[in-house]
Amino acid sequence: MTESSLFEQLKHKNPNLRERAIWQIAETHAETHDETTIPRLMGVLAEEDTVYRRAAVKALGAIGTDTVPSLVDSLLNSDNSTIRSSCAKALAQYLFVAFFFQSSLIDVILR
Repeated sequence: MTESSLFEQLKHKNPNLRERAIWQIAETHAETHDETTIPRLMGVLAEEDTVYRRAAVKALGAIGTDTVPSLVDSLLNSDNSTIRSSCAKALAQYLFVAFFFQSSLIDVILR
């Protein structure tokens, strides 16, 4: 599936298709380090479509560390309160995912 079609899936009414697109975007970014993915997702944070915006927040959180500089910059410098709150949520999503996987890894190691 192309990146454009994955971004369209972020708008889909079906939450399962949105979730699949979120993780496919994150996996593709991890493999390719495409320099356009994060700016494109950051651009969605200004969208009025709440479903699309929330999916972008989740995708940014799923991508992880690469998104932190852009998220912190917009959190601190954007005049748009929706963008700032979306950045805070994406950072929280990233921390949750990082903690979850780290905790799971520690559990596996300790067994």
